Amino acid sequence: MNKKEFLSLCGYNKFIMALIGLDENSSDIVGNIIPQDGPILSSNFILNKDILNGYSGSLWGLKNSNHPKNSVIWIAVRVEASVENVILLDGHTQSIKFHQGFVCKSGKYTEVTNFIDGYKDNPFCKVP
Repeated sequence: MNKKEFLSLCGYNKFIMALIGLDENSSDIVGNIIPQDGPILSSNFILNKDILNGYSGSLWGLKNSNHPKNSVIWIAVRVEASVENVILLDGHTQSIKFHQGFVCKSGKYTEVTNFIDGYKDNPFCKVP
């Protein structure tokens, strides 16, 4: 993906939001334990499409199969939209993989996706 395609996908925003589903142990689909607030940084990130090396989620909150089937906790992660930090895994499902971000909201699916929708409509809203 070239830089223009990447920027278009991100809506030309400096930051994007990713939705991640977690199980009751705060684990994502590959077993990463992710806190429910604050900064997150993957210690094993590699800029490729292998979801075992980094965090993966759905861009702008689109629910897809990249979440644990038993997701009970949902998190919204603000991610810097840069080609060094984010890679598109699947354009159809809008699945992304990223190195680091900031968990802005956690809770039930509807609460978190409403938060993401509000951010997408107003990317200048104040989040940490």
